[in-house]
Amino acid sequence: MNRRIYINKRGILCAEINGITLHSTRNPQKEAETLISRGIPETATGIIVFGSGLLCHLAAIDRLRPELETICLEPDRNWTQLLNEHNLDPKKLCEDFIILRDDWEGKIREYFSRGFELFIPNPYRHLYPEITARLEAEANNYRNRRQVNKNTLKRFAHRWVGNLLVNFHFTDQSMGIGRFLRAYSGMPALLLAGGPSLSKILPSLAELRLRMIVVAVDTAYAACRRHHVEPDFVVAVDAQYWNTKHIERITTSSLKSEPAILISEPSTHPRTFRLLSNPAVFSQSLFPLGQYLESGFESRIPLGSGGSVATTAWDFIRVIGCSQAYVAGLDMGFPESQTHFKGSYFEQSMAYSGKRLKPAEQASAMYLHSGQLSYHPNYRDGKVLSDRRMDVYCSWFEHQLATRAELTTFTLYPDGRKIEGIRTASIQEVINAPQIRDQIDAISARIANIPVQVGDKLTLADSKHRKIQLLENYLHRLHDWCEEALLIITESKTPGIVEDSSEIQPTLEQLDAIDKKILSDENRQIVGFLINDVTESLSHQAEPKTMEEALERSATLYRELKSSADRHLELVKRHYNRFKF
Repeated sequence: MNRRIYINKRGILCAEINGITLHSTRNPQKEAETLISRGIPETATGIIVFGSGLLCHLAAIDRLRPELETICLEPDRNWTQLLNEHNLDPKKLCEDFIILRDDWEGKIREYFSRGFELFIPNPYRHLYPEITARLEAEANNYRNRRQVNKNTLKRFAHRWVGNLLVNFHFTDQSMGIGRFLRAYSGMPALLLAGGPSLSKILPSLAELRLRMIVVAVDTAYAACRRHHVEPDFVVAVDAQYWNTKHIERITTSSLKSEPAILISEPSTHPRTFRLLSNPAVFSQSLFPLGQYLESGFESRIPLGSGGSVATTAWDFIRVIGCSQAYVAGLDMGFPESQTHFKGSYFEQSMAYSGKRLKPAEQASAMYLHSGQLSYHPNYRDGKVLSDRRMDVYCSWFEHQLATRAELTTFTLYPDGRKIEGIRTASIQEVINAPQIRDQIDAISARIANIPVQVGDKLTLADSKHRKIQLLENYLHRLHDWCEEALLIITESKTPGIVEDSSEIQPTLEQLDAIDKKILSDENRQIVGFLINDVTESLSHQAEPKTMEEALERSATLYRELKSSADRHLELVKRHYNRFKF
C-alpha cells in the first residue's frame, strides 16, 4: 500500500492511502464532529472505530462523547509506525487499540456483546471492503440479537412475572445448580437438541450414555425415553405454554436408572413442573424480580440464554466442568428440508392437523419458507438451508466458543449448518471411548445426597409468605410516593417559578426526599425490577435543556414507575390469592 501523511497548501495535516484521502482537506475537525454526531446513537455505551486515520474521529468522540468507552481497530500495522513518526498516538484517545494481526475477531465480538456500536469512515470502506463486510455482519448479528431479546422481553414480560410468582408458591426451588459447579470436571457430555439429525443418533444413544453425561433439551426428552434411555439432565427454560406440549405423556421413569434431573429457570411455564416429577434444580433467574424472590435459597448460577434452550444446555455443560461437548440435533438449519426430528411433537401435530385440501406437507412447507430461507455452509464443504431465525443462535454459539476455550465442542452430524468453533466427530469414534458410566452415577448420587442449604431460619413456606407480603406492602407505598411526587411537580409548574432556582429549590428537596424513600436500602432490590420497565423509554430522549423539561422528565419517570408498580401489584394479588387457598 502507498501511505502518505503530508501538509497541504492550506497548512492542514492530510493523509492518503493508495490515493484515497482519509479526511477532509479543508476542515477535518468539523467533518469528523459532524460524522460522529450523526453516526453514533445517543444510547451507545461504547464505540468501535475502524481505522485510526489522523485520529480526527477519535478526537471528535473524545470531545463530543467523552463518556463513551472507545475502541480503535487499526487494519494496518505500518500505519501506526507512520503515526508515531508524526508524534500521533491513538492509544491516548481510546481504551483499547487493536491491530488487525492480533486476535481481533475475538476481542471485537466481546465488545459487540457488551452493546458497542460500530463506526466505519467511508475511506476505510473502500480500502478494506472484505474486513468492513465482516465487521458489519458481526455488528448486525449482535444488534439483531439485542433487538430480539428486547422484543421478547416486551412481549412476554407479563407472562414471565406471572410464571415467577406461580412457581415461587407451588414449586420446590430450594436446590440451586451451584451444587453441580465443576462436579464432572474433565468428563465428556452429549447434548441432545431437537433438530432433524437427532433421529440419526437415537439408535446409538444407549451406547453413548455409557461413555458420557447425557443432557437433553425438553423437546428431545420424550425421544430419549422412547429409546429406553434416561438422560442425566433435562433442560427446560421456556416460559410459554406450547413448549410444554413436548413433554406431555412422559410417565414416571420405569427404567432402572434414576430419573433425569430437571435443570430449569424460575420463570419456566408452571405446567412443566406438573408434567415432570423429576427433581428440579434451578439456575439464577434472568429477571430482577426472580432474583429478589430466590434470595435465601441454595446457591444459583446464571446460565447463558441465546434465545434457544440448546444454548442454555450447552452453558450448563460448561458450568458442570465438562471438557468436551458432543452435540446432536443442533442443526441450525433444515438438512434434507426437514424441520424437526422424526416423531417430534411438532411433526406429529402437523400430521394430526392435516386435511384433504390442506395436507401436513403444506403446513411443513409453509413453516420451512416462513423465515427468509437461504443457503449456508455445512461441515462437509456443502450447503444447507437455514433462515434468519437461526442467525441469532449461531451468533451466540460462535461468540461463546471464541471466549470459552475450556469446553471443546464437536458435532456428530456434519450436514447441519456450520458454526465456527465446532469440529466434527463420528459416532463410531465416540463409541470407541472408554466407559465411565459408573463414575458419572457415583458423582450424581453423591451430589443428590447433599443436604439442601437455605439461608433463612424460617420454614420455606413462612419465608415465601413473608417475601410476598413485603413485596405487596412496598408496591402499595411506591404507588403513593409516585402520586405524591406527581402532585409536587404539578404544583411547581406555575408561571415564573420553574426558571427561578431559588423558588424551585423546595420542590427539588421534596422530590429528593421521595427518591430516598424509593431507593432506601431495604427497598433497593425490589425497585430494581420495576425501574427496568421505565428506563428504556427515557434513555432515547435528549438531555433536558431547561428546568421545566427536567421536571417533565421526572414526571414521566414517576408516572411510568407508578404504572409498573400497579401492574406488578395486580399480578401479586392474583397469584397470592391462589396460594392462600
